[in-house]
Amino acid sequence: GLKYFLKDIIKTKSEVLITGINDLKYNEALPNFMPQYFKDLKKNGIKERVITAKKSGIFLFENETTEYKFLEQKEFNPTNTFIYGDKVVIVSWSIPITAIMLKNNELAETYKAHFEVLWEKAERKKIQLS
Repeated sequence: GLKYFLKDIIKTKSEVLITGINDLKYNEALPNFMPQYFKDLKKNGIKERVITAKKSGIFLFENETTEYKFLEQKEFNPTNTFIYGDKVVIVSWSIPITAIMLKNNELAETYKAHFEVLWEKAERKKIQLS
């Protein structure tokens, strides 16, 4: 499921908006796939904007395609949400890992609008990572 929608992001070739993510989980689940994903983002000119938790010890991918902003941990939903094109993908890290893809333009636009509100509220400054 994870690889499927990440490959779909590359096919869609539109900006990706992501909330609630901890990159470490993707790095652990797909260690060989993630470097290629970021190469494909760059090759296709696809940008990611990510809102993640403002806490020490969080793992962030170092790449030129992704811009991070931070919110307090208490403002976070434990699921990841990816919004791109006319799709919304919700990822739950319970066992088994579950990814639910919803293809609906109105739903995607609603999630994009909500993301933009959070993006304006989130802090751009880097936090000290341990």
